[in-house]
Amino acid sequence: MNGRAQLLVALLSLAACASEPLTMSLDSADSTYAVEVLGEGFVRWESRRVPRETMVLELRQRVRELDAEARKSTRVEIVLAAEPGDSVLADNGWIIDQCGIMGIGQCKVR
Repeated sequence: MNGRAQLLVALLSLAACASEPLTMSLDSADSTYAVEVLGEGFVRWESRRVPRETMVLELRQRVRELDAEARKSTRVEIVLAAEPGDSVLADNGWIIDQCGIMGIGQCKVR
């Protein structure tokens, strides 16, 4: 059995052992920022269509003023474009990575 097949068997075995469905909840957020990922490196941020890097720089300036606890209680709500393609998914992943680097405690994708 190759590595992929072994991984698949292991995952299916673990899924079969689950007795309760996984539920996730987010803690309350002190501040929330919303961004819509449009793809091709662009987002809708505060009613403007801007490059994703611009959004991250503006968010970084705001978050930099917060202490560590306030950063942990900050949430970024990410809305994916109506038909998310590879570009939208890649941009989404990049934004989530940047939020982690900034110390933002929560990212919610919907």
